[in-house]
This record gives sequence, structure tokens and C-alpha cells, in this order.
Amino acid sequence: MEASDPPLFEMIVKVQILQRRLIAKTEQVAEKDLMLAEKERLYTDLKAVLARHPGPEVAEQLSEYRVWCFVCCCVLLCIVLLCIVLLCIVLLCIVLLCIVLLCIVLLCIVLLCIVLYVQVQQCPHPTGCAA
Repeated sequence: MEASDPPLFEMIVKVQILQRRLIAKTEQVAEKDLMLAEKERLYTDLKAVLARHPGPEVAEQLSEYRVWCFVCCCVLLCIVLLCIVLLCIVLLCIVLLCIVLLCIVLLCIVLLCIVLYVQVQQCPHPTGCAA
């Protein structure tokens, strides 16, 4: 056919070349469609993941809660320190009361000794007086 009708043969060769190119381009389009479908699936997955993440208002609330926690901890610490100070004051009062009681006991002993001494000095018997 190449020798009998060269223009027709040339056209057939061109059609075959164009058909091969068309097949190659169709395969490329199919590959690009698969890649596009994969990218769309990834996009949908990422969008779902982002939808589950908290927004900026949650971060702001968390920051406020942290401030309140810090304030509450400081107040609690002040209350504990105040209780310790009050306990120390109570302990000091108890120690002071013990000292006062000891002084009273010592004073009673001294007074008793003085009373006994006076009785012994007033006793007319040389062997001692019976009480």
C-alpha cells in the first residue's frame, strides 16, 4: 500500500501515531484521576482530623483555668501558713501556761517550806512538835 497510494499510507501511519498518542494520554489521564482521588481522600481525612481538634476558644478557657488554679493554690498555701502560725501561737500559749503553773507550784512549795519552818521555830519541845 505504501507503493500504490503513498498519501493514503501516510495518512494511515499518522492515524496510528495519533491513536498511540491518544492511548498514552488516556493512560496519563487515568493516572492523574487516581492521584486526584487519593489527594481528595487525604484532604477529607485531614479535614476530619482538624474538625476534632479544639479551637482557639478552648485554649483561651484553658488559660483562664490555669490562672484560677494558680490563684486557688496561692490562697490554699496562705491558709496553710496561717494555720501553722496559729498552731505555733497556741503551742507558745501552752508553754507559757506550763511555766506559770510551774511558778505557782514552786511558790506553793516555798510557802509550805516557810510555814513548816515557822512551825518548827515556834515549837517549844526540843524533839519537835507533832502536827
